[in-house]
Amino acid sequence: MENIENIKELKLKNDITFNARITISERTSKNGNIYQVMAVGVENKKTGEILNIHEVYIKEHLRQIIEFIISENKE
Repeated sequence: MENIENIKELKLKNDITFNARITISERTSKNGNIYQVMAVGVENKKTGEILNIHEVYIKEHLRQIIEFIISENKE
């Protein structure tokens, strides 16, 4: 197994486009503070399982913007 220092960064030749599932959820810190995270997930077509590939902390303002965009684009 290679050491992580020996792995070269791969350069993208083209943009990557894929369908993702975004989930915003609340978590509680060790200190008891509530915060929000946004997870980006990709579906495994063979199993149907969602693999979360990235999580980030978000502020309430971003959640409100996302909720507004979703409500405005409902069919």
